[in-house]
Amino acid sequence: RQEMFIDPGIDLTTKPLIEQMREMALNRFSPLFENESKVDGGYGEFFTIDFSNEFVAHITNQYGSKMMFYGDFDVMSSDGSTEDDVEYRDFFPLLSFPNEIVANVLSLLPSKDRLKARVNKKLMTIEAESKYYIKELAILEDTEDSLREYHSFLPQIMCFADNNPHSYDCIRKIFSNTTIGSLTVILNAMGKIFWEFRSLVKEFKNIRRLTLQFERPIIEELMMDDSCFIDLARSCEGLEFNLLKQISAGALHKVYKSMLDGSMKLRELVCIVFDTSSSIDFLKMIGIQFFDGRFFSNRDIEVFKKAWNGEDFYCIFDGNIEIGFVVPSRRDNNHYYESDSEDDESEGYFLLQLHETRESLDQAKSEQGLIRVRVDPRIRA
Repeated sequence: RQEMFIDPGIDLTTKPLIEQMREMALNRFSPLFENESKVDGGYGEFFTIDFSNEFVAHITNQYGSKMMFYGDFDVMSSDGSTEDDVEYRDFFPLLSFPNEIVANVLSLLPSKDRLKARVNKKLMTIEAESKYYIKELAILEDTEDSLREYHSFLPQIMCFADNNPHSYDCIRKIFSNTTIGSLTVILNAMGKIFWEFRSLVKEFKNIRRLTLQFERPIIEELMMDDSCFIDLARSCEGLEFNLLKQISAGALHKVYKSMLDGSMKLRELVCIVFDTSSSIDFLKMIGIQFFDGRFFSNRDIEVFKKAWNGEDFYCIFDGNIEIGFVVPSRRDNNHYYESDSEDDESEGYFLLQLHETRESLDQAKSEQGLIRVRVDPRIRA
């Protein structure tokens, strides 16, 4: 069976589709003589391409297998005129094509255009039954400033407008049959997306990497808690926060155990700004103590240190789990301490990563600049 898919280079809006198919055939199956040509398709098979009928395009191999593109191409344009009245038609009859062809056309469209297609019952059915992959997608509130700021480096942006009540239903539907390579959610205000985000988290199921960016600390304070953090950790393989200071060491410990036993698909957690006291408390929960720049543990762990932006970055290898954290710059004789002062630095980078292969683990341990740190087997009282 020979299959021919709509070429990504085809422009579905400026020329009649049949003309573009002729051009594609000319490029791919040269030479093409007028209306019909017999060409070598490779592997001992030959194709006959026939565009003599304006309404039907045939592709036939020597065994009689045939692929047809068909439809009434003399359709009404957007202003009600026919092909005879306009130089180029604005639309072509997509619904007259087989579902397989329609699905391939839809797969070439941006996310927002696929959402618009759902207003048609047939297109909605095809969309619901099809599976799609989006390499990168960003979700943010629909403000003029946000579009101007992020559009230059984010390839696909889906904006939520407060005056559009259907946005959230659409994103739920698209998430149900779409795998996303990298999803970035940017929360820069307290609009509707802020209040709907907690329920939207439940729809994040087929995401490989999720980046959550809080543009203001108050947004993270009001939104994040242990429950939301664990729900997010269940949704993806990689999870990154630009700011995370509201979760407890207990929630971090629960995620750590789930990564170890495989009950979560999470493989990497990155927090650019994290509460260092939670890092220290989490280490205590897994039998590792850190005090005055020294580590105490009965467990079989390896610890390394390196300089990181003028601070000390520690890497702990616990089996195939890597735990990394930064000691805050405010220290007294290299002693980490908590202060009641709001001006005190008690936050830094945090990493939790599961290495799935020995090669990945060895590569992490041999990173340039790492210095081995002694672990005292005595547990400090």
